This record gives sequence, C-alpha cells and structure tokens, in this order.
Amino acid sequence: ACLVGSEMCIETAIRQALAGIEADETSKTLFEGYKKQVQELSLREAQGHPIGEEEMKQIDELSKGIMADDHIRGLIEAERRMDQIIRDLNNIITKPLQEIYQQQA
Repeated sequence: ACLVGSEMCIETAIRQALAGIEADETSKTLFEGYKKQVQELSLREAQGHPIGEEEMKQIDELSKGIMADDHIRGLIEAERRMDQIIRDLNNIITKPLQEIYQQQA
C-alpha cells in the first residue's frame, strides 16, 4: 500500500500504464506515433522551421486519440502528478534562496 499522491504510487501508476501500452498493440502504435510526431515537430521548431497548420491538425487528431486511450491517458495523468511533485519540491528547495535575493534587492 502507498500513500495517495506519493512518489511510489506514481511510479507504480507509470509502470502499470507503460505495461498496459506495451501489451495493447493499438495503444502501443498510437503512443509511438504520437511520440515520433512530437519529437519531429519539436526538432523542426528548435531549428527555426515553422510548424504548419496541417501538422498542427495532425497533432490535434493524435492528441484526441491519445486521450481516448485508457492506458495512455493513465500514463499522462501519472506523469502530470510526478511533474507536480517535482515542481513542489523545486519550490521548497529554492524558496530560501529566493528570499535571500529578495532581501538583497
């Protein structure tokens, strides 16, 4: 048993979601296609190439499919919870430094 929202629960949720994606061929194909598309667009954008309207439509369609897939949606939700924990920890760690710099201003 784990505490709701704890890192261990989130790790378990991520592992279970990834296992579900891997076990379901439709989920796996959808997830891999989405990751590839996002990576390609991110690379093009980083290189200064604009993303076209048609490409944005493709990503939107893939996003709809992803959110309709229980395995992938579970992974995204678990990743969001983990990201929130990381942001909270970062705020806790950096708050004393922020206060020091604010006192200096």
